Amino acid sequence: MPDTPDARKVLKVLGAPPKYISGNRFKAAPRPDVPERKKPTPAQKRARAQNIRKAQAARRKRSR
Repeated sequence: MPDTPDARKVLKVLGAPPKYISGNRFKAAPRPDVPERKKPTPAQKRARAQNIRKAQAARRKRSR
């Protein structure tokens, strides 16, 4: 349970609930686990389109 505003802010930014390790140490995933039914996410779609454009540009450059 966060007891300071800074601790609340850090826990809000984490993608997954933190797991207690020992003492004052915790571990958490950097991003949320997205269910398969919500995929592809907009970010995944943008990344894929960007990768396709890069591959096409490389292929055009190589064929010249």
